[in-house]
Amino acid sequence: MSILIKQAVYEDLELIQKVGRQSYIDHFSTIWTRQGVETFLNGSFSDEQLRHSLDDNNQFWFLYMQSPEKCIGIAKVHLNEYEPNIKCEGAELEKIYFLREAVGQGYAKKFIQFILDFAEERDQKSMYLSVLKSNVRAQRFYEYHGFVYKADVPYSTDLYDIGMNIMKFDYCNQN
Repeated sequence: MSILIKQAVYEDLELIQKVGRQSYIDHFSTIWTRQGVETFLNGSFSDEQLRHSLDDNNQFWFLYMQSPEKCIGIAKVHLNEYEPNIKCEGAELEKIYFLREAVGQGYAKKFIQFILDFAEERDQKSMYLSVLKSNVRAQRFYEYHGFVYKADVPYSTDLYDIGMNIMKFDYCNQN
């Protein structure tokens, strides 16, 4: 089985939508009402939103292909972003989602390393992300890969006030 991580293009729009929607539902549907999650997904994965981000020279979508026909994960990275809560400028890992069937298989380790290398090659001094406070497994994963907790920020769904943790990876503090 050959694994391929590739940058998404316009022709991949439906694939981003399919894998993004399904993976989000797989992992986060319990924090929303049914209507709430649909509203969130319709906004996050609309044709218009995806075309806009694919047109932006500082936004990148990546597909994690288990085979040429099977996408099992997606990621979205912004370069040259500013995070005011931690006064950080660098890359933002906005999304990294895997289908439920792909979790625990080691794919995320390869994907996060690819993303960290991608940002470093583009002269980003750091990378930051937001992760649900309740998602302890993801927080441990990011810590293992060199991210450190920096701040809490509010986050709410139509059911809960959950909160997010901002985590940061500094390239200059690695090695």
